[in-house]
Amino acid sequence: FQFNILYFDMLEKDTNSELNTFEDRGQDVFIANIYAQDFITKGYTAQLSFHYNEDGPSTEFDKNLFLVRPDLIGSVEAHEVKAKYIGWTGEGHWGRINISHFLYHAFGDDSLNNIAGQKIDIDAWALGLELSVDDDWVRYRFSFLHSTGDGNPEDDRGTGFDAILPNPNFVGGRNTYWIAQAIPLAGTGVQLVNKDSVFPSLRSSKLQGQANFVNPGIIIFNFGLDLNLTPTIRSTVNLSKLSFDETESMELVLNQSGIDENIGIDLSLGAEWRPWLNNNVILDFGTSVLFSGEGFRDIL
Repeated sequence: FQFNILYFDMLEKDTNSELNTFEDRGQDVFIANIYAQDFITKGYTAQLSFHYNEDGPSTEFDKNLFLVRPDLIGSVEAHEVKAKYIGWTGEGHWGRINISHFLYHAFGDDSLNNIAGQKIDIDAWALGLELSVDDDWVRYRFSFLHSTGDGNPEDDRGTGFDAILPNPNFVGGRNTYWIAQAIPLAGTGVQLVNKDSVFPSLRSSKLQGQANFVNPGIIIFNFGLDLNLTPTIRSTVNLSKLSFDETESMELVLNQSGIDENIGIDLSLGAEWRPWLNNNVILDFGTSVLFSGEGFRDIL
């Protein structure tokens, strides 16, 4: 067994370098977790965790003079987010099957959600499962991710899941178009999905914006291959099917009805070269493409 207790007094990030500044963000994050190794079966580690994110009301323009707090949609007023998370995660293997999974419930409140235009109670879920098996130099992977969306964005509940500071190595990770790219939501001051995130949270910025629990949510099915081509070259291929869970929040923000749930197909290829078989020099290469579905074309 192992446990950790952590507290972060968050600093403002520099917009372009993404490094810390010496300006206080007005955000406090508390985390407590406990690990159990060889849980139920040898080779599998389970974790229970609690996260608390208190992001106080503030007004912030980034270095490029864009408003990042509060978000430039709906009721543009400073507000406070108090979000709590309870999570069960695990990683390891059951026999030949490698497994990674997570299940998180977010709850708490937002004093004035921009899209809802009122105080909301947070009640959102996210789950993910990845199964893989090794066959000599090839690893076959299947993964699934579902974050709930908000089907009634004007009520007093926020059921669209958002994380504190996401950086997922899941459903293809940074090789995929959806995770690697920041995709703006046309005609608004927010992004459909932030760079190095997976949740379509409709927030201005992952680093400087606030978590938003009135969002469409997402469903992803992913199939991938990890190929150890040589001792120094490792390649990965990913094919993902992406769909929104609920589209009503985007319909309200864009004043546009009938947005389809189909985002499209994400295809990516990545390679890693470690010429000296150590971590002193690592070269990464990658390319990705999103074949847009009807829903992605609707919002653009």
